[in-house]
Amino acid sequence: MTRFTHSRLAAAFATAALVLAAIASTAGLLIPHLYRDTESWVRQAQASDITTIALAVPVLGIGLWRARAGSALGYLLTLGALSFLAYGYAIFSFAVATNPMTPLHYAILGLSTWSLVLHIVGIDLDTIDAAGIGRVPRRTTGWFLVGVASLFVVLWGGQIATSIVTGKTAPEVAALGLTANPVWALDLAFALPFLAFAGNLLLRDRRHAIVAALPALVFSAVMGLSILAIFGLDALAGQRVDIVPVALVGSIVTIATILVAICVMQPPTTIAREARYGTG
Repeated sequence: MTRFTHSRLAAAFATAALVLAAIASTAGLLIPHLYRDTESWVRQAQASDITTIALAVPVLGIGLWRARAGSALGYLLTLGALSFLAYGYAIFSFAVATNPMTPLHYAILGLSTWSLVLHIVGIDLDTIDAAGIGRVPRRTTGWFLVGVASLFVVLWGGQIATSIVTGKTAPEVAALGLTANPVWALDLAFALPFLAFAGNLLLRDRRHAIVAALPALVFSAVMGLSILAIFGLDALAGQRVDIVPVALVGSIVTIATILVAICVMQPPTTIAREARYGTG
Protein backbone atom coordinates (compact mmCIF):
# COMPACT_ATOMS: atom_id res chain seq x y z
CA MET A 1 0.00 0.00 0.00
CA THR A 2 1.33 3.44 -0.90
CA ARG A 3 1.83 5.59 2.15
CA PHE A 4 1.14 9.32 2.49
CA THR A 5 4.30 10.85 1.05
CA HIS A 6 5.86 14.11 2.29
CA SER A 7 3.69 13.81 5.40
CA ARG A 8 6.27 15.12 7.87
CA LEU A 9 6.99 18.27 5.85
CA ALA A 10 3.31 18.83 5.07
CA ALA A 11 2.44 18.58 8.76
CA ALA A 12 5.27 20.91 9.75
CA PHE A 13 4.17 23.55 7.26
CA ALA A 14 0.54 23.24 8.38
CA THR A 15 1.51 23.53 12.06
CA ALA A 16 3.57 26.63 11.36
CA ALA A 17 0.69 28.15 9.38
CA LEU A 18 -1.66 27.38 12.28
CA VAL A 19 0.58 29.13 14.83
CA LEU A 20 1.19 32.18 12.65
CA ALA A 21 -2.50 32.46 11.72
CA ALA A 22 -3.42 32.42 15.41
CA ILE A 23 -0.92 35.20 16.10
CA ALA A 24 -1.88 37.34 13.08
CA SER A 25 -5.63 37.04 13.57
CA THR A 26 -5.39 37.77 17.30
CA ALA A 27 -3.26 40.83 16.56
CA GLY A 28 -5.76 42.01 13.95
CA LEU A 29 -8.52 41.91 16.56
CA LEU A 30 -6.66 43.27 19.60
CA ILE A 31 -4.15 45.83 18.31
CA PRO A 32 -5.86 49.18 17.66
CA HIS A 33 -5.35 50.67 14.20
CA LEU A 34 -3.29 47.72 13.01
CA TYR A 35 -5.11 47.80 9.68
CA ARG A 36 -4.51 50.92 7.60
CA ASP A 37 -7.37 50.47 5.17
CA THR A 38 -10.84 51.94 4.70
CA GLU A 39 -13.33 51.27 7.49
CA SER A 40 -15.24 48.80 5.31
CA TRP A 41 -12.09 46.88 4.43
CA VAL A 42 -10.97 46.82 8.08
CA ARG A 43 -14.29 45.24 9.06
CA GLN A 44 -13.83 42.57 6.39
CA ALA A 45 -10.27 41.87 7.54
CA GLN A 46 -11.39 41.58 11.16
CA ALA A 47 -14.30 39.33 10.18
CA SER A 48 -11.74 37.03 8.57
CA ASP A 49 -9.64 37.24 11.74
CA ILE A 50 -12.64 36.22 13.87
CA THR A 51 -13.36 33.22 11.65
CA THR A 52 -9.70 32.24 11.53
CA ILE A 53 -9.13 32.23 15.28
CA ALA A 54 -12.55 30.85 16.22
CA LEU A 55 -12.93 28.17 13.56
CA ALA A 56 -10.18 27.68 10.97
CA VAL A 57 -7.35 27.34 13.51
CA PRO A 58 -9.26 24.86 15.74
CA VAL A 59 -10.39 22.79 12.74
CA LEU A 60 -6.84 22.67 11.40
CA GLY A 61 -5.52 21.73 14.83
CA ILE A 62 -8.06 18.93 15.22
CA GLY A 63 -7.42 17.74 11.67
CA LEU A 64 -3.66 17.58 12.18
CA TRP A 65 -4.06 15.85 15.55
CA ARG A 66 -6.42 13.21 14.17
CA ALA A 67 -4.36 12.71 11.00
CA ARG A 68 -1.26 12.11 13.10
CA ALA A 69 -3.23 9.48 15.01
CA GLY A 70 -4.07 7.78 11.71
CA SER A 71 -7.44 9.32 10.84
CA ALA A 72 -8.25 9.76 7.16
CA LEU A 73 -11.10 12.05 8.18
CA GLY A 74 -8.58 14.24 10.01
CA TYR A 75 -6.48 14.33 6.86
CA LEU A 76 -9.42 15.63 4.81
CA LEU A 77 -10.43 18.17 7.47
CA THR A 78 -6.86 19.45 7.30
CA LEU A 79 -7.22 19.98 3.55
CA GLY A 80 -10.39 22.02 4.06
CA ALA A 81 -8.87 24.26 6.74
CA LEU A 82 -5.68 24.79 4.72
CA SER A 83 -7.79 25.79 1.72
CA PHE A 84 -9.45 28.52 3.78
CA LEU A 85 -6.12 29.83 5.10
CA ALA A 86 -4.55 29.88 1.64
CA TYR A 87 -7.57 31.72 0.21
CA GLY A 88 -7.90 34.20 3.07
CA TYR A 89 -4.25 35.10 3.32
CA ALA A 90 -3.93 35.49 -0.44
CA ILE A 91 -6.44 38.32 -0.06
CA PHE A 92 -4.54 39.73 2.93
CA SER A 93 -1.27 39.54 1.02
CA PHE A 94 -2.46 41.27 -2.14
CA ALA A 95 -5.23 43.63 -1.04
CA VAL A 96 -4.67 44.68 2.60
CA ALA A 97 -2.40 47.67 3.16
CA THR A 98 1.06 46.81 4.45
CA ASN A 99 1.12 46.67 8.25
CA PRO A 100 3.21 45.01 11.00
CA MET A 101 1.50 41.65 10.38
CA THR A 102 2.15 41.65 6.63
CA PRO A 103 5.26 39.41 6.86
CA LEU A 104 3.16 36.88 8.76
CA HIS A 105 0.44 37.10 6.11
CA TYR A 106 2.97 36.26 3.41
CA ALA A 107 4.35 33.39 5.48
CA ILE A 108 0.89 31.94 6.17
CA LEU A 109 0.01 32.14 2.47
CA GLY A 110 3.16 30.27 1.52
CA LEU A 111 3.04 27.69 4.30
CA SER A 112 -0.65 26.86 3.87
CA THR A 113 -0.37 26.67 0.08
CA TRP A 114 2.66 24.39 0.07
CA SER A 115 1.26 22.26 2.86
CA LEU A 116 -1.95 21.89 0.85
CA VAL A 117 0.04 20.87 -2.23
CA LEU A 118 2.12 18.34 -0.28
CA HIS A 119 -0.97 16.91 1.40
CA ILE A 120 -2.69 16.46 -1.97
CA VAL A 121 0.40 14.88 -3.53
CA GLY A 122 0.68 12.53 -0.56
CA ILE A 123 -2.91 11.28 -0.52
CA ASP A 124 -3.19 7.50 -0.55
CA LEU A 125 -6.54 6.76 -2.15
CA ASP A 126 -6.52 3.15 -0.96
CA THR A 127 -6.38 4.22 2.67
CA ILE A 128 -9.13 6.80 2.09
CA ASP A 129 -11.26 3.96 0.71
CA ALA A 130 -10.42 1.75 3.68
CA ALA A 131 -11.50 4.48 6.10
CA GLY A 132 -15.08 4.25 4.88
CA ILE A 133 -15.93 7.97 5.09
CA GLY A 134 -17.57 8.23 1.70
CA ARG A 135 -21.15 7.94 2.96
CA VAL A 136 -22.04 11.59 2.41
CA PRO A 137 -25.32 11.92 0.42
CA ARG A 138 -23.72 12.01 -2.98
CA ARG A 139 -26.41 13.55 -5.16
CA THR A 140 -27.53 16.07 -2.55
CA THR A 141 -23.96 17.13 -1.84
CA GLY A 142 -22.99 17.13 -5.49
CA TRP A 143 -25.85 19.39 -6.55
CA PHE A 144 -25.25 21.62 -3.53
CA LEU A 145 -21.59 22.20 -4.45
CA VAL A 146 -22.35 22.72 -8.14
CA GLY A 147 -25.24 25.03 -7.24
CA VAL A 148 -23.11 27.19 -4.92
CA ALA A 149 -20.41 27.48 -7.57
CA SER A 150 -22.93 28.37 -10.28
CA LEU A 151 -24.68 30.94 -8.09
CA PHE A 152 -21.52 32.89 -7.39
CA VAL A 153 -20.34 32.66 -10.97
CA VAL A 154 -23.59 34.39 -11.96
CA LEU A 155 -23.34 36.98 -9.16
CA TRP A 156 -19.71 37.88 -9.77
CA GLY A 157 -20.12 37.70 -13.53
CA GLY A 158 -22.96 40.21 -13.40
CA GLN A 159 -20.93 42.64 -11.29
CA ILE A 160 -17.90 42.28 -13.54
CA ALA A 161 -20.00 42.79 -16.68
CA THR A 162 -21.55 45.94 -15.20
CA SER A 163 -18.10 47.36 -14.43
CA ILE A 164 -16.90 46.59 -17.94
CA VAL A 165 -19.93 48.19 -19.60
CA THR A 166 -20.04 51.29 -17.39
CA GLY A 167 -16.28 51.69 -17.10
CA LYS A 168 -16.70 52.32 -13.38
CA THR A 169 -15.49 50.42 -10.35
CA ALA A 170 -18.28 48.44 -8.73
CA PRO A 171 -19.64 50.34 -5.68
CA GLU A 172 -18.96 47.42 -3.34
CA VAL A 173 -15.33 47.40 -4.49
CA ALA A 174 -14.91 51.18 -4.38
CA ALA A 175 -16.15 51.16 -0.77
CA LEU A 176 -13.13 49.03 0.10
CA GLY A 177 -10.75 51.55 -1.45
CA LEU A 178 -9.83 49.07 -4.18
CA THR A 179 -9.90 49.26 -7.97
CA ALA A 180 -10.11 45.49 -8.47
CA ASN A 181 -11.77 42.79 -6.40
CA PRO A 182 -9.44 39.99 -5.22
CA VAL A 183 -12.48 37.90 -4.23
CA TRP A 184 -13.66 37.81 -7.86
CA ALA A 185 -10.24 36.65 -8.99
CA LEU A 186 -9.76 33.95 -6.37
CA ASP A 187 -13.33 32.70 -6.60
CA LEU A 188 -13.51 32.50 -10.38
CA ALA A 189 -9.99 31.15 -10.84
CA PHE A 190 -9.78 28.71 -7.93
CA ALA A 191 -12.53 28.40 -5.31
CA LEU A 192 -15.61 28.03 -7.51
CA PRO A 193 -13.98 25.59 -9.98
CA PHE A 194 -12.88 23.57 -6.93
CA LEU A 195 -16.46 23.37 -5.63
CA ALA A 196 -17.84 22.54 -9.07
CA PHE A 197 -15.18 19.86 -9.62
CA ALA A 198 -15.91 18.22 -6.26
CA GLY A 199 -19.65 18.31 -6.91
CA ASN A 200 -19.20 16.85 -10.38
CA LEU A 201 -17.16 13.96 -8.98
CA LEU A 202 -19.99 13.14 -6.59
CA LEU A 203 -22.68 13.37 -9.26
CA ARG A 204 -20.65 11.06 -11.50
CA ASP A 205 -20.29 8.70 -8.53
CA ARG A 206 -16.53 8.67 -8.74
CA ARG A 207 -14.88 6.35 -6.27
CA HIS A 208 -12.68 8.94 -4.56
CA ALA A 209 -15.05 11.92 -4.76
CA ILE A 210 -14.97 12.34 -0.96
CA VAL A 211 -11.32 13.41 -1.19
CA ALA A 212 -12.42 16.63 -2.90
CA ALA A 213 -15.97 16.87 -1.54
CA LEU A 214 -15.28 16.95 2.21
CA PRO A 215 -12.59 19.67 2.00
CA ALA A 216 -14.92 21.62 -0.33
CA LEU A 217 -17.71 21.41 2.25
CA VAL A 218 -15.40 22.50 5.08
CA PHE A 219 -14.16 25.41 2.96
CA SER A 220 -17.75 26.43 2.11
CA ALA A 221 -18.87 26.35 5.74
CA VAL A 222 -15.90 28.32 7.10
CA MET A 223 -15.94 30.84 4.24
CA GLY A 224 -19.67 31.34 4.66
CA LEU A 225 -19.23 32.02 8.37
CA SER A 226 -16.57 34.57 7.50
CA ILE A 227 -19.05 36.36 5.24
CA LEU A 228 -21.69 36.27 7.98
CA ALA A 229 -19.13 37.81 10.33
CA ILE A 230 -18.70 40.66 7.82
CA PHE A 231 -22.45 41.25 7.84
CA GLY A 232 -22.41 41.23 11.63
CA LEU A 233 -19.60 43.78 11.92
CA ASP A 234 -21.25 45.97 9.29
CA ALA A 235 -24.48 45.93 11.28
CA LEU A 236 -22.66 46.83 14.50
CA ALA A 237 -21.04 49.74 12.66
CA GLY A 238 -24.48 51.05 11.73
CA GLN A 239 -24.33 49.98 8.09
CA ARG A 240 -27.43 48.76 6.29
CA VAL A 241 -27.34 45.00 5.76
CA ASP A 242 -29.78 43.39 3.32
CA ILE A 243 -31.54 40.32 4.66
CA VAL A 244 -31.47 38.44 1.35
CA PRO A 245 -27.66 37.86 1.17
CA VAL A 246 -27.62 37.09 4.90
CA ALA A 247 -30.31 34.44 4.45
CA LEU A 248 -28.59 33.05 1.35
CA VAL A 249 -25.17 32.73 2.94
CA GLY A 250 -26.73 31.44 6.15
CA SER A 251 -28.47 28.69 4.18
CA ILE A 252 -25.21 27.72 2.49
CA VAL A 253 -23.41 27.55 5.84
CA THR A 254 -26.20 25.48 7.40
CA ILE A 255 -26.32 22.93 4.58
CA ALA A 256 -22.53 22.63 4.33
CA THR A 257 -22.23 22.19 8.10
CA ILE A 258 -24.89 19.47 8.17
CA LEU A 259 -23.17 17.58 5.36
CA VAL A 260 -19.79 17.85 7.11
CA ALA A 261 -21.40 16.61 10.32
CA ILE A 262 -22.74 13.55 8.51
CA CYS A 263 -19.16 12.57 7.72
CA VAL A 264 -17.66 13.60 11.05
CA MET A 265 -20.27 11.79 13.16
CA GLN A 266 -19.62 8.42 11.54
CA PRO A 267 -17.76 5.78 13.59
CA PRO A 268 -14.04 6.65 13.89
CA THR A 269 -11.76 4.92 11.43
CA THR A 270 -8.04 4.92 10.88
CA ILE A 271 -5.70 4.78 7.96
CA ALA A 272 -2.94 2.23 7.61
CA ARG A 273 -0.12 2.55 10.11
CA GLU A 274 2.54 3.30 7.49
CA ALA A 275 0.42 6.19 6.21
CA ARG A 276 0.59 8.17 9.44
CA TYR A 277 2.45 11.43 9.87
CA GLY A 278 6.10 11.20 10.66
CA THR A 279 6.80 8.03 8.69
CA GLY A 280 7.18 9.54 5.24
